[in-house]
Amino acid sequence: MNDDSAVSQQPTATNPGTAEARVPVADVAAVPCPQCGAASRAEPCPQCEGLPGSATTAWVYAIGRIVPRFPDLGVEKEFMQAGSGGLGGVLETDRLIAILQQEEFRYLARQLCWILHNGESDALVLVCRDDTEAERLVNRMPDAETAERTIQVIVGSTTLGAIDTPCAATGLPAVTIDQHLTFTIDQFIGALAEAQHEGESGREADGGDDDFRAAAKDLFARLTRRSGNRGLSDEHRALNYIALRYPALYRVAADAHRDNKMLVDVLARRTQGKERKLVAVRLLFRGRRTDLLERYQCIVDVTDRFPFLSSSISQIYD
Repeated sequence: MNDDSAVSQQPTATNPGTAEARVPVADVAAVPCPQCGAASRAEPCPQCEGLPGSATTAWVYAIGRIVPRFPDLGVEKEFMQAGSGGLGGVLETDRLIAILQQEEFRYLARQLCWILHNGESDALVLVCRDDTEAERLVNRMPDAETAERTIQVIVGSTTLGAIDTPCAATGLPAVTIDQHLTFTIDQFIGALAEAQHEGESGREADGGDDDFRAAAKDLFARLTRRSGNRGLSDEHRALNYIALRYPALYRVAADAHRDNKMLVDVLARRTQGKERKLVAVRLLFRGRRTDLLERYQCIVDVTDRFPFLSSSISQIYD
């Protein structure tokens, strides 16, 4: 996985997917809270940690794809003038990124709303601290050829930095970026396959193991594509972390697949810790012939900005 790899095509900047790309300008105090449903967030919202209007922040470990959107008509027209000499028309995302990569138009990068889409819905709005960070984000945007295979990872924290900007009207948590990774699912599965076969005799290092790759893709999807996974809750941060950083989990899933066992569920629950915040992640497998259940569990520490493995995966009996 390479921090600097730029992959994937995005929807058009003025019409990503079927949603309207321009962010409606509105007073953030009038934006309903997507968590508790409150009609206004002018005051801190204790139920909505990390969202605009909240008095608190939250750590973020999110997976999705970044989509650029225009916050208002003025920014949209400025891009159109830069991209077509003042003529009207729709700017495809590839063309928009090409404009931003030109030195004379780099100032526009911080004028866009950079939205992380988690595969289900818009999840986060990303806040660039400075022009350098905005330029790095532009350079890591995916291209058209690797559109559907792109994975982008954001590690950071929620912030009130976008509270007075048009992007606040999205009602999404605003996140400052501490770590940003971009790669394709093929690169990721290939790296896992290499780790799987490393040191094994009689097998290619680059791996022709179709069973392993199929099991790994299925587990990655099970871990990361969960309803409401925006990488904000402890459970979702733990799932996203092990999906990216714990190859042993994929070896367990691949071995189960070879033994004719089916992955039936992935569970993430907070577990007791004296001074640390811990999440137990459990994989449940069922034998296709025997219907017997097997349970494997690891524990992730999510106390700090960067999660880490607290207990390795092992079979449990309960």
